This record gives sequence, C-alpha cells and structure tokens, in this order.
Amino acid sequence: MGSDVVTDALADRPRYWHNQTLRTYAAVAEGWRMYDMVYRHTEWDLDRLTAVSDARLRELLALVAEHGTAEQRAALAETGANDDPQSVLGHLPVLRKADLIRRPHELRTGLLDSVDVLRARTSGTTGEPVVIEHGESHLINGVAMPMRVFHAYGLAPGFRTLRVTCDPRHDLAHFSGDAATWTRLRINIAKVTAANARYVEQLVADFRPDVVWGQPMEVLVLARMITAGELSIPDPGLLLTHGDTVDSQTRRALAATFDAPHRDIFGLQEFGQVAWECPAEAATYHVNEERVHIALDSDGALLLTNLINSAMLIVKYRPEDRAELLGRSCACGRALRRLRGLEGRQRGFIADRDGVPMNVKPLQLYLEALPLRRWQVRQTEPGRVEVLIVHDGSTIDFDTNRILAAMNLAEVAVRRVELEDLLTKGGKSLRFDLFVNQRNLARHLTEAR
Repeated sequence: MGSDVVTDALADRPRYWHNQTLRTYAAVAEGWRMYDMVYRHTEWDLDRLTAVSDARLRELLALVAEHGTAEQRAALAETGANDDPQSVLGHLPVLRKADLIRRPHELRTGLLDSVDVLRARTSGTTGEPVVIEHGESHLINGVAMPMRVFHAYGLAPGFRTLRVTCDPRHDLAHFSGDAATWTRLRINIAKVTAANARYVEQLVADFRPDVVWGQPMEVLVLARMITAGELSIPDPGLLLTHGDTVDSQTRRALAATFDAPHRDIFGLQEFGQVAWECPAEAATYHVNEERVHIALDSDGALLLTNLINSAMLIVKYRPEDRAELLGRSCACGRALRRLRGLEGRQRGFIADRDGVPMNVKPLQLYLEALPLRRWQVRQTEPGRVEVLIVHDGSTIDFDTNRILAAMNLAEVAVRRVELEDLLTKGGKSLRFDLFVNQRNLARHLTEAR
C-alpha cells in the first residue's frame, strides 16, 4: 500500500491509529467499561451470559452467511432461517490449521480497512506459524477478560509481576508498566550467572512481586535454578502460567518449589484468552463464553469459534487441543462452562553448550526467513542440534555460525530430508523435537527433591 493511500485511510482516525501499542493503551478505558458493565455480571448470571453469547453467535453467523468460505455458506444455506444458532453452528465444516495456512484470504471478511486490522502471529509450536487478523474488539476484550481473571485471583490493578523468560534476545533485566493492569520486571533467567545472581536477587527483592508469571517451561527453569541454589527469590502471592498445557507432573514440581498457589491460563493467538483455571477447583478451567464458543469434535478434540472477530472468521476451529467439557455446576458459583483434562501443545527448549535451557525463538525466526518447504530441529544432548530441511533443490545459504553464536552452541548439523521423513501419522510435522521439554524437566525436579 502506497504512503498516499495509507494517509487517506488514516484521515478520519485518531492520530495514534498507526501504532498498535498506542491503540492498546487507548482500548484500556473501553475494556474496563466492558468488564464493569458486562463481564463481571455475566460470569455469575446464566441468563445474562446466555443472552450475550447467543447474540454474538447470531451476529457471527450473519457474517458467515455473507462473508464466509464457499463451504461455510453452502452449509448455512441448508439450515433453516429460524433454527437455533447452536444447531446451525454444528452444521458448519471444521476448520483446521492447514486451512489457516493455505487459504487465509478466504477467511478474511474484508469489512475492515487494512489500517484497522490488528495482526497476531501464532507461535509455530505445532507446525507452520500463521498470521491471524483481528478487529479492534480484540484489544478491548484483551483488557476486559484479564480483569475478570485477576479479580478472581485476588489481584488489584497495579499489581507487580515478575515475568521470567529464557529468550537469548532479551536483556538480563527490563522494567515496564502496563496501563491496564500491572507493572512488570522481566528477568531473563537464561542470562543469570554466578557473577550476577546476587544483583538479580536484589532487583527482585526490591521489586517485591505479587505474581511470578511465565510459560510453564520458563517457570520450570526458574524452579530448577532455585532448587540448585543458583538463585533465590521471595515466594510470590501467586504463580501464574500461560501458553502451553501444564501436566500433572509439572504442577507437582512447581508446588514443591514455590510456596504459592498456582493458576494457569489457556489461550491461543487465534482467540486470545480462551479459559482460565478456577480458583476453587484446581486444573478445571472456566471458558470465556462471551468471547469464544466451545464444543467437542467426535473424537474429543476442541472446536473453538471466535465470537468477536469481524476481520477473520475463525469458526469451528480445531487446534488439536483436547479436553473434557463440563457443565456449569462449579464450587465457585460461576455460570461459565468448564474444561478439565486439557491436553495440547508443549514446547521444548534448546540446551546450550553449558546446559542452560534456551527459548527456541531466535533459531525459529532464522529458519522461517529461509526459503524452505519444511524444517525440524532435533536435540539429544546439550550444545549440539541437528536441523533437518526440506527444500526444492535451490541453493540455501545456511549460516550455521550465526546460530552457533546466537544460541551458544558447539555444533549445528544440517541435513536435507524428504517431506515424508518429517510427517507424523496425522500429517503434521513438529518443528522441534527436543529433550529439554516440560515432562523431562518436571521429572528431574521431582526426583531431585
């Protein structure tokens, strides 16, 4: 899009519109209003919850009828105009990750100008990443839904969060604030050494975090360092995880390390926050039904429908996560439906030449920039990785030295393979096959105690 076109498109927008970060801040007031006017009531009131979720489902189906894929519109045409919306939704075809990758243009509604569209990129944990387009409601609900969760966990706006990461791209420490909810101290525990550990401990002690927050693997690495005596931090009021499925062994390992309640949030880039762990029933999750419609496929896989996205129709989407879908009778009294027994994505880390676990993101971003059909990274020992690549025969300028330096590795072996060598029985290809994973790290922590 040329600069003149962009300028014309922005003519009637606020001056901050070109900047997604500023638009996020601008959505805070509307998100707080939505929480106060809607979400803090609907989670307790089934009638109000049903009215909101059904109205949004009807609006979505109207969008599908006009802007959906050919398959979606054909399925809708076979239903009655007065049919129950839940029944109508059940007639629509299942959408898979492959559809998002191969046919994203068919899922776009065209209702939003390109300058209005917000874009989020999936992590690529279970296959090729894909860009998901959202409308402004994504930002507003991105404030309102966490407000519900934080209130349930006893957190007031302004609480202090210690965010742990293992990404070698990040500095050792970084302080930031969020207009909606919190102040944050981010510590890159992959860069904590014997020389700077006391400095980090003092930073954390002075900051006095209310919450320790990270992906399960990141929090497990922190737990390993605490158990090994490499780092000492005060126990927070709450331990919060997000991103990957948390198995029972990981829960036991974290409970043995931190004297704090543990809660988990289930979300996807395609939807934002989907469900969150009930404060009264461990490992049971409340679904944000005003934002996401949830059902089960015939084999137990989750089918998720985005009720608030007018930019891209993600309807009856199957992310290959599984769970048991429960009713509404919860000990906490909330009306929201519940999930239990979540099974889904779990990422691994790469162990560098010193055995330090590292987030795979720098290597992933490098490989995604190459003209490869498919690739996979394998590791069975610290400091050494094997990269399997599938390409069409053209010469690939593969800079192993760049990877060695970025990830502190001793060896990177590159091998060309056929696509069939990487595919699972289900036709997917895992991008990372690593021995430093959630299960092994949690088992190591449990055995070390």
